Amino acid sequence: MPSKEPAPVDPIFPSLQHAYRLALTEADAYGAVRRAVRVEEGTLRIGNRFTPIGKYREIAFVAVGAAAGSMAMAVENSLGPRITQGLLAGPKEVETVPFHSFPVPAGRFGSPESSRAVLAIDELVSALGPEDLLIVLLSAGSLGALTGAPAGVDGAELDALVHELMEANLPGAEISRVLRSAGAGLVGGGLATAARAGSIATLVVDRGDGGELVGGGPTLPLRESERRAVRAALVERGAWVRLAPAFRQRIDRTSSESPSARPGLDRPVVIAAPADALRGASDALADRRWTCRLGGLSMRDTPAALAAALLERVEAARTELGSAPRTGEYGRAGAAVLAGVTFDLPEGVSERHARDAFFAAIAERRHRREIAVAFLPTSGGTEHANGPGWLVLGDSQGTSGSPEGRPLGAPEGVTDVGSLAILFAPNERTART
Repeated sequence: MPSKEPAPVDPIFPSLQHAYRLALTEADAYGAVRRAVRVEEGTLRIGNRFTPIGKYREIAFVAVGAAAGSMAMAVENSLGPRITQGLLAGPKEVETVPFHSFPVPAGRFGSPESSRAVLAIDELVSALGPEDLLIVLLSAGSLGALTGAPAGVDGAELDALVHELMEANLPGAEISRVLRSAGAGLVGGGLATAARAGSIATLVVDRGDGGELVGGGPTLPLRESERRAVRAALVERGAWVRLAPAFRQRIDRTSSESPSARPGLDRPVVIAAPADALRGASDALADRRWTCRLGGLSMRDTPAALAAALLERVEAARTELGSAPRTGEYGRAGAAVLAGVTFDLPEGVSERHARDAFFAAIAERRHRREIAVAFLPTSGGTEHANGPGWLVLGDSQGTSGSPEGRPLGAPEGVTDVGSLAILFAPNERTART
């Protein structure tokens, strides 16, 4: 019977599984909300705000995006019966939380489902009063759920606008700013305008774009400088003239027509971010005797550019380790370069094709067979046949162009702080194990 030799990079896989688990734990939206919202000795803490718990007549919440279920469960567990109203809008219906739940398809804009969610959120927040508190919980995917089509434009045209801007190579963050400026619904400060609550606190799980852009900044009034910058960017790329008149009119609104700042409104507080996931993954790999280096805290670029930058960083790490005493003599596994990455896509749009392009670019540029690369979306789920996380071992590359390697599973809805890319350069002893 032929002997079964272990795969050359087998030591990497268990290390990576451990790193994935700790990354999700550190960036867990449930834990982040529980830490940010709590009652201690009669004082209510929400983000950076401390107030007497008896100050508010009602406390309501709205949770939107990929982690809406986790965030809603956390705020309910923190405040219990003090929560009088609540609503969730995310990729799937959540039955474990006793509040209204609206499933909204991820990555689509102007869908009938998002229109229903916008209407329900508007009804809830407009019924609150000056003695009430509204907690807004946002995570990736909020943009599609909160953006409505302006008058004279249907939802299909709104969705087509997003794809047209993507084809024009407008960066994802800029597309989010376009929707914040041109979209209707609750983006661009629209939620704060609709709400009648005396106080509004916004907590954000951020993928690296900045707390102001998640969900199109529903509680942040649109600034005149933003509108001018969006218009200039569209004109520069030749996209302005192709916009429907209704979109151009929204962008060209005067300041008197836009939502304005209001009392009782706090700026968004980021409670989970890429740095949290990177810290967890790095600690886990260090426990497994990998020498970790930071490739980037929140890198945003095309798949090819990200691949080139990360390969350059892993080569630099190899050079650094090579100039020291031989790492294998000290039982080190090798070098691991970690980075938080976000492709140039609008919030909520599937990264599947960009991820495959990233692996293809790695395969094309990688000169050392022993380097392995992992891509770990913190959003989890199973949208890709091979699972949400994916590790390419050695030189493997499928005939179809898709990477061949090992899938890593992750639960959906735990959080979404973007994706982690990890490049492993094992030392000679590890590679031969």
